[in-house]
Amino acid sequence: MDVGNHIIFGGIMDVRGHSERAQSGRKISGLLCRDERQIDFGVRRFRLSTGPQREILETASRAFVTGFNAAITSAAPADLAASLDELGEQQRGHALEGAGMAATVLDVLTLRRGRRLRALLAGPGRGYPHLVLAGAGRGYASLRMRPSRLVRAMPTDRGTHPALRWLAWDGYGFHRGFFAADLTIGAQRIPRKLTGEQRSLFDQGVGRSLWFHECADPDAVALRIAEFEPSRRGNLWSGIGLAATYTGGADVADLGRLATLAGGHRADLALGSALACAARTHAGLIPGHTAAAAHALTGALAEDASRWVAAGLVRMGPSAASPGGYQLWRQEICGLWTAYRGPGDLAGMAAGGDLAGMAAGGDLAGMAAGGDLAGMAAGGDLAGMAAGGDLAGMAAGGDLAGMAAGGDAMGILGESSVDTADLPAWDVTPEFSPYIPAQQGGAVAPVKAGAGSAAVPRRAGRSGESKR
Repeated sequence: MDVGNHIIFGGIMDVRGHSERAQSGRKISGLLCRDERQIDFGVRRFRLSTGPQREILETASRAFVTGFNAAITSAAPADLAASLDELGEQQRGHALEGAGMAATVLDVLTLRRGRRLRALLAGPGRGYPHLVLAGAGRGYASLRMRPSRLVRAMPTDRGTHPALRWLAWDGYGFHRGFFAADLTIGAQRIPRKLTGEQRSLFDQGVGRSLWFHECADPDAVALRIAEFEPSRRGNLWSGIGLAATYTGGADVADLGRLATLAGGHRADLALGSALACAARTHAGLIPGHTAAAAHALTGALAEDASRWVAAGLVRMGPSAASPGGYQLWRQEICGLWTAYRGPGDLAGMAAGGDLAGMAAGGDLAGMAAGGDLAGMAAGGDLAGMAAGGDLAGMAAGGDLAGMAAGGDAMGILGESSVDTADLPAWDVTPEFSPYIPAQQGGAVAPVKAGAGSAAVPRRAGRSGESKR
């Protein structure tokens, strides 16, 4: 509380003036900011490619760091929005994942109960909830904490579907895979006492990090996944599909190779691709590499794949955000992909996109009159995941610089030394549109996809292999 020009917190009176507190805030921001050089693939000992893959993936990582630093130093959402405007539209999602991580770190350190994160979701990150929430999971991972409370109790706004909070566990897994690769990928360790659902999302995040770790090499990815327990491979393939579709890095031939190598896990690969399509569609931009990956990995247009994600949420209703909801959502999406026959079934349609020429019985069950695919409302822009995995970046080791031994979140500054007046104080505005599901009915009945093993024989002498 304020007493004159002083501030009392934790039983200690801060007698510093406003200028002194502002200077302290700048020092704190300087401590938390990240160096782009520390996400270099050579420094991280990732596979190095002679093609464009490395540059594509490192560009996404640099955008993540840019967003993180901008959120740390911005005094208000408007300042952050101005910084993000300097980035290209394709990299905005990666930057907002970094901003989500920064907002979460500041909220934890200042005991703000998610205030900055909610402000980010309602403001600059309004079209990117998938990425922001994945970034929040990375923030917890950097503090050596788990995002359990965020997923369980974080108040959500009308513009963010509560089921998307599950993506924090995906971001948690991605961060561990990216910055603790020797343990998470090499030794294949999993944090203790995770529920089955948390473990599923953790592995999906690890799969996204594998796309970076193996520098978008399909054969290297398949070989690496084959080293994991069979029960984990499906979720890892989902992460691969998500990163390959959202971030890119593979050409058409490599995408086809990736689909072939997935084998019995094609449905899992398609699931991840659909989640990435949903995140891109929700933001209002589908880059060429996302469209190409969607066609190669799902056999559908990116817009159609995103509608499977929205349809799954609508069919489940509020239960999607409940314990066990993500697994059911996942089954819904896989079922819709399994039931889908692809654009080739539209050959019988009359010119102009009318459904009149379609064979009796309709190849796309549940198609709405007027030619909308799968009965989904135009837009299909809600739900799904942002490629968290498509981002990366932070200090070596992934831990916050200056953290006390033991990984205590308050060990950086000391619990009583954090002056909330020194750091950006964002206010949540209620002025934003409500979350409106894209699918209102007529979805294809889900069919459970068969689980199979995508075991790939190991090869000796893989070029570019990072040292273990």
